[in-house]
Parts: sequence; C-alpha cells; structure tokens
Amino acid sequence: MTLCLLWSAGQVVAQTNENKNNSIKPGEIWADTDGKHINAHGGGVLFHKGKYYWFGEHKIEGRGGNRAMVGVSCYSSSDLYNWKNEGVAMPVIQR
Repeated sequence: MTLCLLWSAGQVVAQTNENKNNSIKPGEIWADTDGKHINAHGGGVLFHKGKYYWFGEHKIEGRGGNRAMVGVSCYSSSDLYNWKNEGVAMPVIQR
C-alpha cells in the first residue's frame, strides 16, 4: 500500500512539472496553470511581495466579445511563465 501511494504521488509531481512553462512561445496559445487560455486582454502587470499579478479584461469569443461585461481577470505568477487564474478581480456591476 505504501509503495503504491508513493508511486502515485510521484506521478502527480511528474505531471505537474511537465505542464509547467519554462519559456514564452510567440504565436502559441498561452495557457494558465489549469491548461486554459489566459483571458486578460489589454492587461497590465504589477509586482508585489515577490509575486507578479496580471490584470486584464475578460472577453468571450465571437461577436459578443467586446460586450462580454464580465470584468477584470487576475492571474498570479512567481516566474512570469506560469500564471494561476485568481478569478475576476473587479466584476462588472449592472445598474
């Protein structure tokens, strides 16, 4: 049982390391740490306490993309290659 658990834990670590970016590849889709396309258009990056934060407009595909009305997405990174989706930092408020 212990051997099986150790092997499984090793597989998770191996898979996680395989999915990490170690370079930026111009022209390719840049995925976040969940494997989804980063959605932070017209963004800006801030550096705070050893971590980078990327804020940008959340858009959807197609003709409605500019009227998505979702808000500003936030991603965080410690190395500028691998970005974790932190969710919508500033949602649109309809009045």
